[in-house]
Order: sequence, then C-alpha cells, then structure tokens
Amino acid sequence: MNSFNDYNKTTGSNGARHPDPMGWAEAVKEALAEPALEEFNQPETQPSASARAAAYQLAVALGRCRVFGQELPEDLDGVLPAAEAVAAAQQATILVQRWVKDLGNLGMRWDEAIPEVAESMCAEVLEERMELQFVVEAVSEAYQELLEEGDAEAAQLEAALDELAANVERFDEALQQLEILALLSTVVDLPLLDNWRAFLSGPYREMPPWWLDGTLEAVAEERDRVVVATLPRAEVWRQISAQEAGRAAILHLSMVSHARHVASLIFNIAQPIAVAADTPVGTPEVRALLRWRSPDGRLVARLSVPREAYPEDRLVLELLSGDESREATELRGKRIWLGGVEAQVEEKGIARIPLGLLRESLGQPEAELTLEVEHRGEKWLALTGDEES
Repeated sequence: MNSFNDYNKTTGSNGARHPDPMGWAEAVKEALAEPALEEFNQPETQPSASARAAAYQLAVALGRCRVFGQELPEDLDGVLPAAEAVAAAQQATILVQRWVKDLGNLGMRWDEAIPEVAESMCAEVLEERMELQFVVEAVSEAYQELLEEGDAEAAQLEAALDELAANVERFDEALQQLEILALLSTVVDLPLLDNWRAFLSGPYREMPPWWLDGTLEAVAEERDRVVVATLPRAEVWRQISAQEAGRAAILHLSMVSHARHVASLIFNIAQPIAVAADTPVGTPEVRALLRWRSPDGRLVARLSVPREAYPEDRLVLELLSGDESREATELRGKRIWLGGVEAQVEEKGIARIPLGLLRESLGQPEAELTLEVEHRGEKWLALTGDEES
C-alpha cells in the first residue's frame, strides 16, 4: 500500500471509483488537503499544534474507512507516513487525557442538564471513544507497515503508540465504572449504537468493541429492572417519563457502587470552646469516618472527621491495604489531593491536610469531597462512611 506522501492532490482522479454514500472517502481527501500537513515535509522542524491536529483528523478519516469497510480509490488509498502517524498518536494522547479528566464531573453535569442535553453529552463521550478507535486503527496500520519494511522510524512510532494505548486503557477503565456505564446506557434507544454496529467490517464485525458488544444494553436493562423493582405502584410507573425513570435508576446504581462524600461534613466541624490551661486535652471525638477505594481496588483511604477542630488543625488521612489490615507504606512520598488540597504521604501511610485550607479549597458545603492519589484527575471511589448521629 502506498504512503499518503504519494497522493497527487492536484489531480486525485486516477483509479476506480467506489461508492461513498456516507462521505467517508471524501473526508479522507479533505483531510489530505489540509495545509498544515505541509509541515511534515520539513523533517528538521517539530510539528506545530495545528499540524498535529491535522494529522489526527487524517488518522480519524482513514481509520473510519478501515473500521467501517469503506473502500478507497487507488489514488486515494494509503497508510499514514511515519511522521504523521507519530503526530496523530501524540495528539490522540493529549485528547484522551483531557477526556479522562472530563469524566470526573460527567455525573454532576448530567444531573444539572435537561434530558436532551444530558443525552447528547453521553453520546459525545461514546463518539470520542469511537474516534480513538479510528486513530488507533490507522496508526497501527502505519506501524505494521514500518515493521514489515524494517524502517528505523518504527521505534519512534512504537513508543507513541504504546503511550496512546496506555491512555486509552485508562479511558476504558474510567468509562466502565458502574456510575459512568449507567449514564452512557441512556443512549441505547438512540440510533447511534445500531448505526455503528451496522457499519462494522471485518474483525470488528466479528468481535465488536465493548461499547458495541451489548454491554450498554445490559446495563440499561439492569437500570430499568431497578426502577421497576423500586417503584411503589404500577400507576406511578406509568406517570414517570422514561428519562426520569432512567435518572432514578442511575441514582440508585450510583449509590450502590459508591457514595459521593460532600463537603458539609468538613464545614460542620465545630471550633472547640476554650478551656482552662490545666484541663487535659483528650483525643478528638470522631464524628464520621469517610472511606475511598483506589480504582484498582487494592487500597483504601480512611479520613477521620472530628466533631471539633481549629482551622489550623490537620485532618489525618490513612492509606491502607484493601482489607484495611496494614498501612499502605508503598505510597510513602506520593502526593494526594483531598478536595483539591495537596499533601504528601508520610512514612506510615498517612497524609495530613490543614482544615482551614481544605474548607477554602472546597468553597461550599455542597461541593464534592474528592480524593486523588498519585495522579490528578483519577478519583478514588467514595465508599459509604460510618457516620455517627
């Protein structure tokens, strides 16, 4: 297969034509005509953001044709040149890292949106994932050709592809959390998924990606089952719209999977009443014990929320093994962010967070009290806390 460097943009008219009802082949032609791609003809310079974006769009257009089986005319068909393939993978990595972070507040944005907008947000997330699949397909094709030709540029592309694959894996892990799956399952009644499935070609038709293999439909069925089981009377069920029923089920599934710790517990910590100097000071009475679990399930974090504390006091966050039987000393020296406040894990697997600074960062009692460990944007899952009355 020829490289796109051989494509004649001035004529582009040789070779047999193929039906292009969806305009996918035309999209490849348009992507090839993007002026920013000219930068790749100057190998001594690093591609600009515009050039990377153009290479990314070319990879999307070509990968879509491969995944959906759209044949390209001989004069238009080709593989990504090494430089463009590396740039496309790098741009995809930048985007997927941003998309992973955006998932952190998808639930909040979904709750606040009107049904049509909420549905559109979920469809957009799935479109992002599908777009990544197109890019991976096009870049992998280029890498395979470089390997077969023994091209030295294969090593650089392999590194870019490996980094992209690792970030795509993180995106998939985030997308497959129960709460996110429940949100994404609200699009199963749209034609989007069925359309994609109908277009899949070759190995993709035989083994669809997870968002097209029935996973979302299974989650939607479970969501509906929960709604039916928890509604008090049949007539109430009939009065509730499908969208509101979905919202009720998602709320239930979210509560089953993990709670949302809110900042009100932190703002409700009272300031101690001054006592005489000779009055003994005991251990602060604990009002609540909040827990989080790491995304891989191996570790647990535990925050003791006292009934009383001064603003300059520090709350203690314990990092433990999954069964809470030992200190997570392997995290020593790592950074954590509780409610956006950064701290460092000490020798015995604990981190100390100034109460006043935490309140300032949270801003209001309604804010979510989140925990991130080692990586910003990767939230630990909040578990039900052992609160006292």
